[in-house]
Amino acid sequence: MNQGQGESFNKGKESKMTTNEYQLSDLDKTMPDHMFTLFLIYPKPSDFNLENTILSLKKSLANAEDEIPLIASQLKFNNTTPSLIPSKSIDLQVRNLLDEHKSYSDLAAHSFPPTDLDREILLPAGDSSPACRLQLNIIQGGLILAFGANHMVFDLSSAHAVLSLLCRGSKIYSSNCSGEMPTYQADIRRDAFKASSQSTSLSKQDLIQRLPAHRIINSPPLTSTPTTRGVLYEIREPAIQTLKDRCKPLGVKYLSTYDCITAWLWTSITRVRSSERQKIDSQSSFFHPVNLRNRFPAAVPSNYIGNAVGVARAGPLDISCLLGENGLSIAASQIRESIQNVNMDIFSNLAALYQALAPTEQLVFDMDTQTGMDLMMTSWYGIDNADYDFGWGTPQAVRTYNIAISGRNVIFPNCDSSSRRYELFVVLPVAEQDGLQQDKDFLTFFSICK
Repeated sequence: MNQGQGESFNKGKESKMTTNEYQLSDLDKTMPDHMFTLFLIYPKPSDFNLENTILSLKKSLANAEDEIPLIASQLKFNNTTPSLIPSKSIDLQVRNLLDEHKSYSDLAAHSFPPTDLDREILLPAGDSSPACRLQLNIIQGGLILAFGANHMVFDLSSAHAVLSLLCRGSKIYSSNCSGEMPTYQADIRRDAFKASSQSTSLSKQDLIQRLPAHRIINSPPLTSTPTTRGVLYEIREPAIQTLKDRCKPLGVKYLSTYDCITAWLWTSITRVRSSERQKIDSQSSFFHPVNLRNRFPAAVPSNYIGNAVGVARAGPLDISCLLGENGLSIAASQIRESIQNVNMDIFSNLAALYQALAPTEQLVFDMDTQTGMDLMMTSWYGIDNADYDFGWGTPQAVRTYNIAISGRNVIFPNCDSSSRRYELFVVLPVAEQDGLQQDKDFLTFFSICK
């Protein structure tokens, strides 16, 4: 993340931009009006002082609002068109949950499962639609910092930038009340996500043909949703390296750890599903996010605030192919190829298609993770533990809100700097989850977090 020279908090800095100048990009407008939530979980320090902690957080919030004013905005809709309206500030909520929530030791005993984190308590919804919300929760033996960000305004990388800025400011103020607060040079230029003249000259049908991962609907289909269960799995060294050694690149130059881990999940869940659903003759696709900041830094710099994530589609592949002798290598190579195929033209076409939608039409991903055979990975990002130190130590776990939708999976960042380890939160119908927990091949590399 880009970090400029610090300025004294007491100088009364002038904002670098205002929310009056801020516009949502066309890519932002395709995102759901949904508050995704991160939970940062800490053991409570022996010298913890609540009054000083609240003061440090409030000072850091004020600094962050100076640096990135859009975080203190409200999302409004004019008919179906979203916009951001300036707001005074983010309200820091503080709740004492000593008698209302599981203790830190209880959470730690089961690897901090998302199913034990109740968003209705840890970050309850209000009447308005803020861009961000923040609540500090005190539980027995620990702290849970809940941060909510509206997906129309932020992607996970933007949320990480805001959180990291808040952490640095809080830590500086808690250690030295007159210390210089951190700065952040946010980039909110939307040029990369505008529709080109070539894209706007295409018909709606031509545009959708160029966007095979999407489709247009008039209203969400009414489908029965099975009862699901989320389970946290982990993979460690040396299993990670052994899995990578088993994956052979086919038509691509290399395979990353991410490619191999997600390919193993894709093939394993497909095997369990095909047994449960008897759909051996069908196909499966794997959808996953790609951070454009890493791939196109000239167009989308690392300090870009907004949605800069493309969803890549690996497949569709025949089930028989995924379950065949080379299924793992084929799946991993398809995932790598799908990342390499992401280009900025996709977003020009997306912007043009969004502008061409009728008022009753919606643009959605062409996937079925609930009754079909598709899967989606909702996030993958790495952090440095120090990025999330507010002044009371580093988090022992970073979790997301439990979205109980079948086939939606999350890889959590590793908070243990002493070992190479990844945790996957997998949501499946109960019978399929039972099948995965009993699948000997899957458990060759993964184990259930206890």
